[in-house]
Amino acid sequence: MHFIERTKPDQTFVIAAWNNYGDQTTRDFLTDVGDEEATAVSNHRVITEGIPKTLVALSKVSPVIAFRSWPILPRLPNLRSVTLLGLSRTEVTVAKDDFLLDNHTINQTFDAIGDPGILFFDPAKKVCMDAFCHSEVGRTKFYEDTYHISPQGALRFAAEINELLHVGR
Repeated sequence: MHFIERTKPDQTFVIAAWNNYGDQTTRDFLTDVGDEEATAVSNHRVITEGIPKTLVALSKVSPVIAFRSWPILPRLPNLRSVTLLGLSRTEVTVAKDDFLLDNHTINQTFDAIGDPGILFFDPAKKVCMDAFCHSEVGRTKFYEDTYHISPQGALRFAAEINELLHVGR
């Protein structure tokens, strides 16, 4: 935090795979105490208390744009069709209800932050529709792997992010 205060950035971006740390997860756990074992209890404390405090502290230095999560795919998207090898391109989806459950705690935490210096960007809005979250929409393949955005997917968010950049100033 001291480094960020000294550098005085124009804006601060906070991006994380929040759905790795939801109350439903068995993926990863966080702790905010140096020698404490990271558990579901410490994880919940960090998400519901530590993250909001950090975002508010950051917003005192510069406007903050925090990215909400988007789905973690259950497997790599198959982006090519190779008939000779019997490979056909198949889209990977995630049940929207599962994704929302996975992100319930962090979204509830974000929704409770009432700081005008913190703006939220929700990439899932572009890929989660009907009952599923999709790895591709139209001809755009959004995923590079099971979580990271592809270059063409990133371009589909340019207008929304650009708008947040100007609102945050």
